[in-house]
Amino acid sequence: MKKIFLLLTAGALMLSSCKEEPMLTLSQAGANPTAAGEVLTVDVTTNCEWKATCSDNTITIDPASGTGNATVSITVPENPVSAPKTYQVVFTGTNETGMVSANYDINQLSAEASVLTTLPEDVKLNGYATTFTVKLTANNDWSATISNGATVEPASGTYGEYDLTVSIPENSTNAAVSHVLSIDLVGDSASEETTLEQPAISTLDYAGVTYKVKWLADGRLWMVENLRYVPEGKNPSTDLTAIDNGVWFPVDSVNKVLSDNEELIKKQGYLYNMEAAFGLKPGTIAAETYATYEGTQGICPEGWHIPTVKEYVDLFGKSVHKDFKNESAPFYDSETQYGSIAKANEAGWNVNWFGYINVATKTATKGAIVNIIGYLMGSSAYTTEMGAKNLNDDGTLKNAQYFSAMASTNKTAGPNLSAAYSSYRSGMAVRCVKNK
Repeated sequence: MKKIFLLLTAGALMLSSCKEEPMLTLSQAGANPTAAGEVLTVDVTTNCEWKATCSDNTITIDPASGTGNATVSITVPENPVSAPKTYQVVFTGTNETGMVSANYDINQLSAEASVLTTLPEDVKLNGYATTFTVKLTANNDWSATISNGATVEPASGTYGEYDLTVSIPENSTNAAVSHVLSIDLVGDSASEETTLEQPAISTLDYAGVTYKVKWLADGRLWMVENLRYVPEGKNPSTDLTAIDNGVWFPVDSVNKVLSDNEELIKKQGYLYNMEAAFGLKPGTIAAETYATYEGTQGICPEGWHIPTVKEYVDLFGKSVHKDFKNESAPFYDSETQYGSIAKANEAGWNVNWFGYINVATKTATKGAIVNIIGYLMGSSAYTTEMGAKNLNDDGTLKNAQYFSAMASTNKTAGPNLSAAYSSYRSGMAVRCVKNK
């Protein structure tokens, strides 16, 4: 009996010593597939049960497990990025005595660097500030810049598609401006440049009429033509007493009469009193309110306004009021101490203001057309304090004065410009200046 037990024990020991250690080898340690993607093949030699895993689920392994030797296909997808990609497939074998593993390293080549921007089909720069969206497709990290004061958001990103918001500022020059949108891929030589040509602002379309406009040396955008806008409910008149209507035909500078000649209207525009130009009902301007309309839009286009006394003086430097003077103004002539019409016309301001209707009172039965080059309306109040003559019997306002631009001539200064006073009931030309 003892002999039999010894034989069994020896047999068990022999069986235990015959169990194999786990073994797993691969036919190759890895591969370098192209950016287009590939199916890789690796032979597994093993005496174990095994499995293959990859932390990246875009990698397909077939079969992913088995027992004993096998040929495994590893599918690597396309790499669209202009940077290499790395993957690691881990093979693990196990048996009763332990575990063994081997790594299969995949170093995929990068795609050719590429970046593409697509502008909207309807984008058209016109000189004014605008914002639009640009489509961007890039296959790597990227950064974006744009020149001459424009902005782009976002200014950077990674692989993928983006909507870039491009904001173009107003062109405050009288020449075209080029905005260069540059997209650069990080770490690559690939880039793309798109040039956006922004023309100068030279015209303004308003109520079916196109006006010439120009940036002047005061840093503002001015109309350089007189307004020929007819406010709702109004009709241009030849009646000098039509104060409540407040809109008149221009003055024929030769015959000194109001004329509905189309060429004359196109050249000189209409004449307005201040209530009509400010967009007010007749009788609205009163002693308590006359000074509240400075810089008003009135009948100007949206984003524009009737000039203030400061805006006029910043052009030609001269005013009849001691508090308003600017010897650095671009049209100022230090010799005459007036604004120079010659300088104004050279700059393109186009002084062509023939006509001014002088209406003394609301009850006037006649008016006189003053033989000067004319006035351009301003919106800055001067005064109502000129004595009882400015009040009607019922105490209502008979007259108020506003600063306007006057073009005239005298013996000492010749043709000149200054900011002078004009009655709110008088008829004069209107030009608008763009808001800042």
